[in-house]
Amino acid sequence: MYAKALAANGAKVYITGRRQEVLEKSARVHGSADKVGSSGGQIVPLVLDVTSKDSISSAVKHITETDGYVNV
Repeated sequence: MYAKALAANGAKVYITGRRQEVLEKSARVHGSADKVGSSGGQIVPLVLDVTSKDSISSAVKHITETDGYVNV
């Protein structure tokens, strides 16, 4: 709900988890144009396992290269 609310107000929201297919489905369902509206942002799935330093580093690298920083 937080991700959907932020996206509906124009934010780019990363959702993270270990299973790519679950993340993609969630982003598709909750981040669709009819859910976030025409002026909405987007929900972006990003595989991340918080128990793995390599996975965390990879996610940080991806976000840094894509957006440069995280606001929230």
